[in-house]
Amino acid sequence: MSLDAYLAELKRLIPQAEEELPPGTLEERLGDAIRQFSLVCPYEPAPVDYEGDGSTYNFDLPNGWDSGFSTVRSIEYPVGDQEPELLDHGDYELYRSSTGWQLRFYITPADGKMARVQFTALHRLTDTEDTIHERDKRAFCWLAASLVARNLAAKYAGFTDPSLAADVVAYRTKQKEYSDLADQFERFFKLHFGMGARDLVPAAGNWAKVEFDLLTRQGVELP
Repeated sequence: MSLDAYLAELKRLIPQAEEELPPGTLEERLGDAIRQFSLVCPYEPAPVDYEGDGSTYNFDLPNGWDSGFSTVRSIEYPVGDQEPELLDHGDYELYRSSTGWQLRFYITPADGKMARVQFTALHRLTDTEDTIHERDKRAFCWLAASLVARNLAAKYAGFTDPSLAADVVAYRTKQKEYSDLADQFERFFKLHFGMGARDLVPAAGNWAKVEFDLLTRQGVELP
């Protein structure tokens, strides 16, 4: 999907958003959703191979590494065995040298041997790039829509002029409607990843995607 396609889907899910929120708000909420989505389901770029020379143990971080977000998922060493051998976490660390952060090995890669690093990064969503997996695009839109709905709820929650009592009641009604809508979109996003209502990320080693066709057959209405 293109960036415009995601924006169009947000406008479909919350038709009033574009006219009720300042220009650029939908794009900002998509950016916020990218960061939150990446915490739940991070992007994993193609692994990077480092060739050893028998003496080097500090290596530059991979291209695409997001400072403050990326983590090393695994390091295979040496590369090429039929059953991949992964280094323990104690065999490497992120090391801050005088020139910046590097990846330090405590097992020096031998001459001609390769170490393959798999790492995580923020997803990317631009006019030309979309790293969100096809199966997760709908859930990502629900997450973004929940953030937009919370923007709208906050807007109407701030209307408190006591001289306009009828307007205050109407605004409070809208505030609750958008708050409920945000909760609904967030709930469907979390269901997609098998998360509970209070979960911030899926439980380690214990999550699975929900079969939404089954939910539909059980009478759960999806937006």
